[in-house]
Amino acid sequence: MADNKLRPKWTSFELKKLRLFGKPWSEANRREAPALSLHVVNGNPRFRLYYNNGKTNNAFPIAFDPHIFFQLLEALKYIASKPSADKITMEIKATYDKGMKLDKPMVVSKVIVGRDTDGTVYIAIAIKGEQQAIFPFQPSFYASLVGADGEILSPALASTFAAQGYAELMSKMVASHLVVHTTDPDAGKAPREDKPSSSWKGASEASFDDDIAF
Repeated sequence: MADNKLRPKWTSFELKKLRLFGKPWSEANRREAPALSLHVVNGNPRFRLYYNNGKTNNAFPIAFDPHIFFQLLEALKYIASKPSADKITMEIKATYDKGMKLDKPMVVSKVIVGRDTDGTVYIAIAIKGEQQAIFPFQPSFYASLVGADGEILSPALASTFAAQGYAELMSKMVASHLVVHTTDPDAGKAPREDKPSSSWKGASEASFDDDIAF
Protein backbone atom coordinates (compact mmCIF):
# COMPACT_ATOMS: atom_id res chain seq x y z
CA MET A 1 0.00 0.00 0.00
CA ALA A 2 1.45 3.35 -0.97
CA ASP A 3 2.46 5.46 2.00
CA ASN A 4 0.90 8.65 0.63
CA LYS A 5 -2.57 7.04 0.57
CA LEU A 6 -2.44 6.81 4.36
CA ARG A 7 -0.94 10.25 4.88
CA PRO A 8 -2.97 12.05 7.55
CA LYS A 9 -3.92 15.69 7.75
CA TRP A 10 -1.28 18.06 9.05
CA THR A 11 -0.21 17.36 12.62
CA SER A 12 2.64 18.56 14.81
CA PHE A 13 4.70 15.62 13.54
CA GLU A 14 5.03 17.50 10.25
CA LEU A 15 7.23 20.15 11.88
CA LYS A 16 10.54 20.11 10.04
CA LYS A 17 12.51 20.78 13.22
CA LEU A 18 11.38 17.38 14.54
CA ARG A 19 13.18 15.60 11.71
CA LEU A 20 16.47 13.84 12.17
CA PHE A 21 19.13 14.56 9.58
CA GLY A 22 21.68 11.87 8.89
CA LYS A 23 25.29 11.50 7.88
CA PRO A 24 25.90 12.67 4.30
CA TRP A 25 26.35 9.93 1.76
CA SER A 26 29.71 11.40 0.83
CA GLU A 27 31.95 14.18 2.06
CA ALA A 28 32.09 15.53 -1.48
CA ASN A 29 28.41 16.52 -1.38
CA ARG A 30 27.19 17.06 2.17
CA ARG A 31 23.84 18.38 0.94
CA GLU A 32 22.86 14.86 -0.04
CA ALA A 33 21.98 13.33 3.32
CA PRO A 34 19.07 11.23 4.58
CA ALA A 35 16.23 12.63 6.68
CA LEU A 36 13.93 10.80 9.06
CA SER A 37 10.50 11.93 10.22
CA LEU A 38 7.99 10.32 12.55
CA HIS A 39 4.23 10.17 12.04
CA VAL A 40 1.23 8.32 13.43
CA VAL A 41 -1.06 6.72 10.84
CA ASN A 42 -4.30 5.04 11.85
CA GLY A 43 -3.01 4.74 15.40
CA ASN A 44 0.34 3.26 14.37
CA PRO A 45 3.68 5.11 14.64
CA ARG A 46 5.87 5.01 11.56
CA PHE A 47 9.11 6.51 10.40
CA ARG A 48 9.42 7.97 6.92
CA LEU A 49 12.93 7.72 5.54
CA TYR A 50 13.96 10.16 2.82
CA TYR A 51 17.23 9.13 1.18
CA ASN A 52 17.95 12.47 -0.54
CA ASN A 53 20.73 10.82 -2.51
CA GLY A 54 19.82 12.07 -5.97
CA LYS A 55 18.57 8.60 -6.91
CA THR A 56 15.66 7.67 -4.65
CA ASN A 57 12.87 10.24 -4.43
CA ASN A 58 10.19 8.28 -2.58
CA ALA A 59 9.83 8.17 1.18
CA PHE A 60 10.22 4.68 2.63
CA PRO A 61 7.85 3.86 5.51
CA ILE A 62 9.01 1.85 8.51
CA ALA A 63 5.86 0.87 10.37
CA PHE A 64 5.37 -0.14 14.00
CA ASP A 65 2.47 -0.80 16.27
CA PRO A 66 2.45 1.33 19.47
CA HIS A 67 3.93 -1.42 21.68
CA ILE A 68 6.79 -2.09 19.27
CA PHE A 69 7.60 1.59 18.81
CA PHE A 70 7.81 2.24 22.53
CA GLN A 71 10.10 -0.77 22.88
CA LEU A 72 12.38 0.88 20.33
CA LEU A 73 12.42 4.13 22.30
CA GLU A 74 13.22 2.23 25.49
CA ALA A 75 16.06 0.48 23.67
CA LEU A 76 17.37 3.88 22.55
CA LYS A 77 17.30 5.19 26.11
CA TYR A 78 19.02 2.04 27.34
CA ILE A 79 21.83 2.43 24.78
CA ALA A 80 22.15 6.13 25.62
CA SER A 81 22.61 5.25 29.30
CA LYS A 82 25.62 3.06 28.53
CA PRO A 83 29.04 4.73 28.20
CA SER A 84 30.57 2.04 26.00
CA ALA A 85 29.90 1.12 22.38
CA ASP A 86 26.90 -1.15 21.91
CA LYS A 87 23.88 -1.60 19.69
CA ILE A 88 20.43 -3.22 19.56
CA THR A 89 18.78 -4.17 16.27
CA MET A 90 15.02 -4.40 15.75
CA GLU A 91 14.08 -6.49 12.71
CA ILE A 92 10.80 -5.33 11.18
CA LYS A 93 8.68 -7.93 9.42
CA ALA A 94 5.88 -7.11 6.99
CA THR A 95 3.72 -8.75 4.35
CA TYR A 96 4.50 -5.97 1.86
CA ASP A 97 7.91 -4.97 0.54
CA LYS A 98 8.06 -1.76 -1.51
CA GLY A 99 4.47 -2.23 -2.63
CA MET A 100 4.83 -5.92 -3.45
CA LYS A 101 2.71 -8.47 -1.58
CA LEU A 102 4.83 -11.18 0.06
CA ASP A 103 3.78 -14.78 0.57
CA LYS A 104 4.44 -14.51 4.29
CA PRO A 105 5.79 -11.92 6.73
CA MET A 106 9.49 -11.34 6.14
CA VAL A 107 12.15 -8.96 7.45
CA VAL A 108 12.01 -5.94 5.16
CA SER A 109 13.90 -3.41 7.29
CA LYS A 110 16.05 -3.11 10.37
CA VAL A 111 16.23 -0.28 12.88
CA ILE A 112 19.45 -0.12 14.88
CA VAL A 113 19.99 1.98 17.99
CA GLY A 114 23.59 2.16 19.09
CA ARG A 115 26.57 4.03 20.42
CA ASP A 116 29.65 3.98 18.22
CA THR A 117 33.28 3.77 19.29
CA ASP A 118 33.51 7.58 19.25
CA GLY A 119 30.73 7.76 21.84
CA THR A 120 27.99 9.03 19.54
CA VAL A 121 24.50 7.59 19.99
CA TYR A 122 22.64 6.99 16.73
CA ILE A 123 19.66 5.48 14.97
CA ALA A 124 20.38 3.60 11.76
CA ILE A 125 17.85 2.32 9.24
CA ALA A 126 18.62 -0.52 6.88
CA ILE A 127 15.98 -1.21 4.24
CA LYS A 128 16.29 -4.32 2.13
CA GLY A 129 18.21 -3.50 -1.04
CA GLU A 130 19.09 0.05 0.03
CA GLN A 131 22.10 1.74 1.59
CA GLN A 132 22.01 2.04 5.39
CA ALA A 133 21.13 5.52 6.66
CA ILE A 134 22.70 6.68 9.93
CA PHE A 135 21.30 9.43 12.15
CA PRO A 136 23.75 10.49 14.87
CA PHE A 137 22.49 12.39 17.91
CA GLN A 138 24.69 15.43 18.29
CA PRO A 139 24.48 18.66 20.29
CA SER A 140 22.77 21.57 18.60
CA PHE A 141 24.97 24.29 17.15
CA TYR A 142 22.46 26.80 18.56
CA ALA A 143 22.35 25.41 22.10
CA SER A 144 25.73 24.36 23.51
CA LEU A 145 25.76 22.43 26.79
CA VAL A 146 28.35 23.77 29.22
CA GLY A 147 29.40 22.14 32.49
CA ALA A 148 30.12 23.73 35.86
CA ASP A 149 33.77 24.08 34.87
CA GLY A 150 32.79 26.35 31.99
CA GLU A 151 33.79 23.78 29.41
CA ILE A 152 31.50 22.45 26.69
CA LEU A 153 30.35 18.92 27.48
CA SER A 154 32.13 16.08 25.75
CA PRO A 155 30.56 14.99 22.45
CA ALA A 156 29.66 11.61 24.00
CA LEU A 157 27.78 13.12 26.95
CA ALA A 158 26.08 15.71 24.75
CA SER A 159 25.02 12.87 22.43
CA THR A 160 23.51 11.05 25.41
CA PHE A 161 21.33 14.03 26.26
CA ALA A 162 20.34 14.51 22.62
CA ALA A 163 19.25 10.87 22.26
CA GLN A 164 17.41 10.79 25.58
CA GLY A 165 15.68 14.07 24.79
CA TYR A 166 14.52 12.76 21.42
CA ALA A 167 13.19 9.55 22.96
CA GLU A 168 11.34 11.48 25.67
CA LEU A 169 9.80 13.97 23.25
CA MET A 170 8.70 11.35 20.73
CA SER A 171 7.20 9.11 23.41
CA LYS A 172 5.10 11.95 24.80
CA MET A 173 4.01 13.16 21.37
CA VAL A 174 3.02 9.69 20.19
CA ALA A 175 1.17 8.88 23.41
CA SER A 176 -0.73 12.18 23.27
CA HIS A 177 -1.61 11.68 19.62
CA LEU A 178 -2.90 8.17 20.24
CA VAL A 179 -5.19 9.37 23.01
CA VAL A 180 -6.48 12.50 21.31
CA HIS A 181 -6.58 11.70 17.59
CA THR A 182 -7.01 7.96 17.12
CA THR A 183 -10.50 7.09 15.88
CA ASP A 184 -12.46 3.87 16.02
CA PRO A 185 -11.52 1.84 12.91
CA ASP A 186 -14.85 -0.01 13.17
CA ALA A 187 -16.98 3.14 13.32
CA GLY A 188 -20.07 2.75 11.15
CA LYS A 189 -19.85 -1.04 11.06
CA ALA A 190 -22.45 -3.31 12.58
CA PRO A 191 -21.49 -4.26 16.16
CA ARG A 192 -19.76 -7.61 16.43
CA GLU A 193 -21.20 -10.11 18.85
CA ASP A 194 -18.66 -11.57 21.25
CA LYS A 195 -18.89 -15.34 21.42
CA PRO A 196 -17.71 -16.99 24.66
CA SER A 197 -16.71 -20.08 22.70
CA SER A 198 -14.23 -18.22 20.53
CA SER A 199 -10.58 -19.06 21.21
CA TRP A 200 -7.36 -17.12 20.86
CA LYS A 201 -5.43 -18.34 17.84
CA GLY A 202 -2.39 -16.15 18.21
CA ALA A 203 -3.20 -13.17 15.97
CA SER A 204 -3.76 -14.33 12.42
CA GLU A 205 -1.70 -12.80 9.65
CA ALA A 206 -4.81 -11.09 8.28
CA SER A 207 -5.68 -9.34 11.54
CA PHE A 208 -2.02 -8.48 12.12
CA ASP A 209 -1.82 -6.81 8.72
CA ASP A 210 -4.86 -4.71 9.55
CA ASP A 211 -3.16 -3.35 12.66
CA ILE A 212 0.17 -2.48 11.04
CA ALA A 213 0.20 0.70 9.00
CA PHE A 214 1.35 -0.74 5.69
